[in-house]
Amino acid sequence: MRESIKKLIMECDFISVDTSALMEVDIFKKFINEYKETLQKAGRKIFVYREVIKELQILYQIAEGEKSTRAEEALGMLYDFYEIFRCEEEPDEVDWNIVRCTADQRILGAVTWYKPYHSQLFISNDKKLLKGILQVDKQEAVRGRAVYAASLTCDGDLEQYEESEEYIEEYIEAEDAQKETYAHGHRKGMLLGSMLGMIIVGGIQCLLRSGNKA
Repeated sequence: MRESIKKLIMECDFISVDTSALMEVDIFKKFINEYKETLQKAGRKIFVYREVIKELQILYQIAEGEKSTRAEEALGMLYDFYEIFRCEEEPDEVDWNIVRCTADQRILGAVTWYKPYHSQLFISNDKKLLKGILQVDKQEAVRGRAVYAASLTCDGDLEQYEESEEYIEEYIEAEDAQKETYAHGHRKGMLLGSMLGMIIVGGIQCLLRSGNKA
């Protein structure tokens, strides 16, 4: 398992993380301690978008209780492991008024933007975002290098989302639903076409009979 993760880190040119993964501070520290050497050997740093930093700051200042504490610890982690992270902008300098889009929007945009030139690894514990990353990657218009989406496990490892049974089941269900929609539309189209043909033929026959009577 860990050898496959090391290989994944070595292969991917661009690695980034979202808010949900950074909020799992203790688990993420396990990941860093386990793969710090691999990251440094590969010359990789984990990129943190300013949108992610903004979300952490908002949670720290506005949320209450444990969520605020975890956001504060996540921001502190960016400084504690400065040799591992590469922040798009220093956390203290991120201007909320300038950052317009959400972290998810920025990350999904990166899939398309970097794909022609870089193999990518996105770390997130948000299943909707993981699914969205793979959906964007699978679009026929998006050509290029490999894109991986992975979540953190409790012991600080990574699990590729596309390998999970849940993803496979969802993919199959979506494919079946799409086929059923097409089949239903095709049957409906044939029925409407048949009815329209009967109406046209019937109308022509009525006109012919009227012409004969005249």
